[in-house]
Amino acid sequence: MKKQWLKKLKVLLLLSFAITAPLSLHAAEDSTEIELSYTYVEYLNFVGTAAGATRYFGHDEVMPLSNKGNPANRVGQTVNLGTLGLNSNITGDCTLDFSTQNDFQLEHTTSGKVLTSYRLEYRNTEITSGSNLQMLLPCSSPVSNIDFTTTGKYQNSNKPKAGVYQDIVNITVTSQ
Repeated sequence: MKKQWLKKLKVLLLLSFAITAPLSLHAAEDSTEIELSYTYVEYLNFVGTAAGATRYFGHDEVMPLSNKGNPANRVGQTVNLGTLGLNSNITGDCTLDFSTQNDFQLEHTTSGKVLTSYRLEYRNTEITSGSNLQMLLPCSSPVSNIDFTTTGKYQNSNKPKAGVYQDIVNITVTSQ
């Protein structure tokens, strides 16, 4: 009986090993991926008080300082429009392109009559109709004053037609 029992034990052990052995040889498995990436985004922004501002002028700021001489040569006082600069993570130079809706003239919004022409001054450069409409400067530039001065060609400067005279200045910056 002991032999028979030993034989059964051997069969049970072999059977037990046969059942458990494949499980211990093949462990459960899973895998995953972790994607690593970095996106560099360039930025180039106007900074300063003039960027996006609206400026309303008083009569004295637009009219000539003197009524003497040729009206085409009469200039008004210089008025500061604020400060303008560039903030960027781009190295190198950028181009500023200046343009205006009414070609550097304050124009009546309903009649289209021109009150006067004007110029801008930015970074020691005069910007007028057809002159210095592009400027090259570093893409990261500190703020600097931008000024407005009427340059003459007044239409009946003693008594202009009532209403709003305006122009819109567009400045576009492009990296090189």
